Amino acid sequence: MELEPAVEKRFRRIEAILLETAEGHRQAKLRMDDFDKKLQATRKLVEDGTKFVSRLSVENRQLSREVREVSQIQKAMLRSNTNGKNGHS
Repeated sequence: MELEPAVEKRFRRIEAILLETAEGHRQAKLRMDDFDKKLQATRKLVEDGTKFVSRLSVENRQLSREVREVSQIQKAMLRSNTNGKNGHS
């Protein structure tokens, strides 16, 4: 069955629009997939960075505690060495 020229022309135009729309959707999906990959990589970086900062915070508190202990020991040693003798034996 043969279509009338006007119907055939309209059909071809609709078909072309559908093909363009399908191609646009395909490209949009590719862009979204790429964006999702980048987003997941960013999420992983943030998670790893958060863990790193958390470990640094714990280590910093431990180091501060050790420095305070060493400082107290050092002050006690200095007091015991001078013991009111103003540094003279």
